[in-house]
Amino acid sequence: GPTAHLCAFLLRGSSRALEGIPLIDLMQNEEDKAHFREVSNGRGDAHVIHVSMRDGNDTFIEVEMFCFVFEGLDATTRYLVGLREFTDRSPSVGQLPGWTSEAACMAAPQA
Repeated sequence: GPTAHLCAFLLRGSSRALEGIPLIDLMQNEEDKAHFREVSNGRGDAHVIHVSMRDGNDTFIEVEMFCFVFEGLDATTRYLVGLREFTDRSPSVGQLPGWTSEAACMAAPQA
C-alpha cells in the first residue's frame, strides 16, 4: 500500500500498520506538530523542518522532513513529504554512540 515505505522507515512491520493514522500523530511534541501545521498550510514553497517521530520500538528518532504542498489536477490540496533520519551530531569514527574510551576498555577482554 501507500504506507509501505513509511512503515519500513519507522520499523512498523506491516504496510497497513499506519493506514488511517495522520502523519502528525507520529510526532513527539506539540512544537513539532505546530511547526508542521504552519508549513503545511502554505502552497508553492518547499520547506525543510526537523521533528522527532516515534518508531515501532516506541523510540523517538530525529527526522528531517521535506514538505511541499500543491494543488492537484483535481483541484484538491496534495502533500509531498520526504523523510530521512537526521542528527546534528555524529559519533567519532570507530566509536559507537554513547561509548566512551573508559567503557570500551571495561568491555574489552582482559588478558
